[in-house]
Amino acid sequence: MNHDSNAYSSLRGFLREKQARNVAETVACLFYYAEEFEKVGQGGEEFLKTMYRRSGQLTKPPDEPGQALRDGVNVYGYLERIERGVFKLSFEGRDFVENELPPAE
Repeated sequence: MNHDSNAYSSLRGFLREKQARNVAETVACLFYYAEEFEKVGQGGEEFLKTMYRRSGQLTKPPDEPGQALRDGVNVYGYLERIERGVFKLSFEGRDFVENELPPAE
């Protein structure tokens, strides 16, 4: 997907447009944003907590970030485990954010 570098002025704006409906969708959006706009390709629990804080608390962070990451792999398939505690967006997660959630305006 091609992006104008100014397409999203903030992580918060990106999340508003994508309208994630649950923690798994939000996690996929956070990883997508980090990879696509910030060139950060992987992360773990601290990364996830930081991304939630940076979102301006638009959505409530998960009580168990580690479980949210594991569910992103095992339940939804939006993430891939690179090594213990380190995850990245999967092809399925990228496809979900780009094609299943509302498009960028």
